[in-house]
Amino acid sequence: PNLFDRDEVSSWHKAVRNSGMHGLLIYTHFFDTKGSHLKHLAMASVDTFSRADKAVNAGWKAAVTIKDRKAPGSRKPQLKATPEWNGERYTTPEGRKVSICPAQISDKDCNTCGWCDPKNFKAPPVVGFLIH
Repeated sequence: PNLFDRDEVSSWHKAVRNSGMHGLLIYTHFFDTKGSHLKHLAMASVDTFSRADKAVNAGWKAAVTIKDRKAPGSRKPQLKATPEWNGERYTTPEGRKVSICPAQISDKDCNTCGWCDPKNFKAPPVVGFLIH
């Protein structure tokens, strides 16, 4: 999404809400470089807990990949050796709770959750995604 200007991405958010949906799911790996203009319009997609802290400290919500556990019920052959998530809790180096994506561990889905909508400031600041 960093290719689009802030006004364009903002119009997407408005269109989604005007359609009756709860929000827009949009991520950028470039929150601190070429995607910085999308703060509060996209989530910072990061690969480490320390990068999640950096993103939150800069005013972003962060989506972080949890690489040591797979989502419950995952049957992908390439994840066969990866242990399934069993309720482990995670925190960032600065002590922020990492909230596991509810769509991966409960009966919620992206359409009923809303945590990843960057405009949902009631959602946790760091959402963790188990590999899947």
